[in-house]
Amino acid sequence: MIREIQITPPLAIYTNQASLTDLRTINYIFGANGSGKTTISRVIAGTDGYSHCPLSWQGDITLERMNRH
Repeated sequence: MIREIQITPPLAIYTNQASLTDLRTINYIFGANGSGKTTISRVIAGTDGYSHCPLSWQGDITLERMNRH
């Protein structure tokens, strides 16, 4: 399970450091168009160009990520 997602600018609409914490087994991320939802999903997927945005895994156990192209 992901413990924390860090978004490190410059990246898409993010001009300041942002982090998502207090994550659960299932999380619902919503927002207006252009608010950064796709950027978050790309960070989670480990897409090229997003490697500078680290994920923290619960118990330091990295789970397999599924990429959908």
